[in-house]
Amino acid sequence: MKYCHNSLISIKQELFVKKYFIPLVSATVINVAVAQSDVSTFFQQLQTFNANFSQVVEQDGKVVQRSTGKVWLKKPLKFRWNYQTPDPMQLVSDGRRFYHYDIDLAQVTTKPLSEITNTASMTLLSDKKRLDQVFNIQSFSAPAVKKRFPRYAKQWLKKAILFYQLTPKNKNVKDGQPSLLVLGLTAKRRLNVFYAEDNYGKNNFIFSNVQQGGAIADAQFNFKAPAGVDVLGQ
Repeated sequence: MKYCHNSLISIKQELFVKKYFIPLVSATVINVAVAQSDVSTFFQQLQTFNANFSQVVEQDGKVVQRSTGKVWLKKPLKFRWNYQTPDPMQLVSDGRRFYHYDIDLAQVTTKPLSEITNTASMTLLSDKKRLDQVFNIQSFSAPAVKKRFPRYAKQWLKKAILFYQLTPKNKNVKDGQPSLLVLGLTAKRRLNVFYAEDNYGKNNFIFSNVQQGGAIADAQFNFKAPAGVDVLGQ
């Protein structure tokens, strides 16, 4: 499988804040308890998400891939990532199995969804635990974004004004699990920025045309291999 989803799906997922009341007043961390409650409630209440996305993948300080496409997410554990550029492919979960369809290779790889549930996107799509049970959560302001993430700050600050940093409470991070997440939200409580670090590298997602909480039919997450396509892992 291409690297692009080791982090967000390796994201890629569903996201919303219940209330917007944390002012951006300084470069220091703002009320950790409030941040944890706020973003955890956001994800707990968020049930669906769809948007256009752009993704940049970095490894060893170098950009190794730039991608664009469209994503649909639905709790629990359903997603579809349709990559359009540079290489068309689909990453789909019906809640039970995961499918990776490489269109150029005419090949589908499938596996039980349980084999990828340690990724960032699966953590966010699961209702099993609140985020504040799994992550230490801090909110931080625009000056802090510039200081902590100078490479991304200019782009992020054009897209969002509320930022949350999530680090796992379990320090024994396994292969493919996120070691750091950043969520960027607009004043209208739209998730526009999703950033994830794991042992594979860094994923920076920017979302646009975001729709949250709307109806998405379960059929959107069904996958049937086209005729003539090789299927591996059934």
